[in-house]
Amino acid sequence: MYSSTLFKQDRPVHQFRPGDLIVTVESYLRPDTGKLELTLHVEASDQIKVDRKDISAWGFLNKPSHKAILYRLKKCIEDLKSYKGYQVCTDVTGQTFVYAETSAFLSGRHMNSSLKRLGY
Repeated sequence: MYSSTLFKQDRPVHQFRPGDLIVTVESYLRPDTGKLELTLHVEASDQIKVDRKDISAWGFLNKPSHKAILYRLKKCIEDLKSYKGYQVCTDVTGQTFVYAETSAFLSGRHMNSSLKRLGY
């Protein structure tokens, strides 16, 4: 199980609440391959006061099996099960952003099994 803790010790860890996340799915045509791909994009809503709203993004091929995983991940995020919590951090330019650590290793070939472990 994915158990890394990358949170900064000097900042409080907050839990996401309903309405804190905006989850969108977009399709785009890759210019290098000419293939249609899908992106699941997560950003902070206006309830969380930060300068940069982007939190996470995942890319998927436009295949039925990949779409199924994409929509399972979307449901997991919307149910607030995919993140351990978040911290508001400041980058080197002074802008604030949300740092959110995922509750499982939600990447590549591990995505399906991680979602199953989370109940999706």
